[in-house]
Amino acid sequence: MKNKTEITQVLSKIISKDLTIPEVNHFNFDDFKGFLDSPRKISDDQIWYGKNLNAFIENFDHIVLIGTGGSTLGAQCLVEIFATDKVPTFYYADTTNEYDIIELNKKLDLSKTGFIIASKSGTTVEVLSLFEYFYNKLIMNTSQKYPGNQFIAITESASNLDIIAKERRFYSVINTDTDLVGRYSVFSPFGTCLAFIAGVSLNNIAEGAMSCLRSADSKNNQILELTQFIFDAFESGKDKLVIVTSKKLHVFAMWIDQLIAESLGKNGKGIIPVLKGDLFNIESLTEDSIVIFLKDNETDFIEENVAMELHPHLDLTISDEIELSFEMMKWQLAVACLGVLMEINPFNQPQVEISKSFTNEFIQDLQSNDIFSNDYQITSGDCIFEFFDSINENDYVCLLNYLNQSSEVLHILNDMSNAISNKLKIHCIVNNAPSYLHSTGQLHKGGPNQGVFIQFCFTESQSNILIPRNDYTFGKLFNAQADGDLTALINLERRACR
Repeated sequence: MKNKTEITQVLSKIISKDLTIPEVNHFNFDDFKGFLDSPRKISDDQIWYGKNLNAFIENFDHIVLIGTGGSTLGAQCLVEIFATDKVPTFYYADTTNEYDIIELNKKLDLSKTGFIIASKSGTTVEVLSLFEYFYNKLIMNTSQKYPGNQFIAITESASNLDIIAKERRFYSVINTDTDLVGRYSVFSPFGTCLAFIAGVSLNNIAEGAMSCLRSADSKNNQILELTQFIFDAFESGKDKLVIVTSKKLHVFAMWIDQLIAESLGKNGKGIIPVLKGDLFNIESLTEDSIVIFLKDNETDFIEENVAMELHPHLDLTISDEIELSFEMMKWQLAVACLGVLMEINPFNQPQVEISKSFTNEFIQDLQSNDIFSNDYQITSGDCIFEFFDSINENDYVCLLNYLNQSSEVLHILNDMSNAISNKLKIHCIVNNAPSYLHSTGQLHKGGPNQGVFIQFCFTESQSNILIPRNDYTFGKLFNAQADGDLTALINLERRACR
């Protein structure tokens, strides 16, 4: 067990930007420290937004944020939790699933839609594919030869997206600092640009984040409290972090989920986040569980006392923008501390790159656009039961949704998850593809070998939408992502099937 003094020293080194992790080869904190500086830059960013974005905002009834993972979940938190009377209407695109793309397209009047394209590296395949799709749609449907004035890019200078944005005459390009990591970028333009468009008070966002940084030296150090709560549990074998969230704060819970999973799931170690929107089976949580209750000022978890009696727990209440940004900075600092204490690099994601590599191979090799690779046919029920028979009390099951994100499919998978959890007395989680590849996918492949992963796919998926400037469809890309991730899981000797 680490005492408070040791954890405080780690936190102090992070905030002073003097962090080293001796156990991690070639670690250089200069590559990752941007999240500490971002809150101080919000004021200047706000002035720039005011001078440059108001005309863009006035032109549109809809804004679509195209991005994936932490780069966009943070923006969703700032926009969706406390912004009121949002004009324009906001949508979020992070999928290569043709059904979900078509459903989004039905909601949009393209002539009245602005697009924010967010990718730090400028090479994210989902982001670039969706950009090409909507850019081409605008050319075909609005008779615009150069519809770039309906797009804003947020990316690093000289990235592929930066080059494309300048070639296609985007309304604006916002270049971000190179020492940012996507999941630690909420207080940079990746989060604050969309928040400004939504009318969120960036002064409040900056105040909450800065207040958290200042609190690191106070006696009532909430960063230390959160870090110690999770790390002490981890050291004692409790590596399942159950987050029971109010409906209003669900997107914040999703942001925490990807922050923890992608930051800490590596080197065979990890903390497994489990999100719950209600108290179903809360009294039968596994012994390796701790609980955090995320509450807004209207939440009342009636059965909360059950979990309090059986499991270590922590209550977090968020009532306004300042408290939200305080919590987001607190979680970033706590997760960074946890990485150091666990002797891993909390800022990289090595196993995410493995799936990308296999995906690229399948894109090149697949001959058909409408079926999955013959290497991975649908698994028989007997094989799944064999996996279930191998489950230990510290394991978990993850249902990987390669169907679509319709309410009907999500309802069925959530019911199945609850049934599996109730029957096997372990945690069962639903992850939606392809977005999980940029978050919990790192935990699946780099974390402890405790997971049983089941892909749910259509035997013949839609494959009708050609990605402009490419020779394959969204269906082929989506299938290749499924094959790529399954290949990576199996090669790493994880229990995985389709």
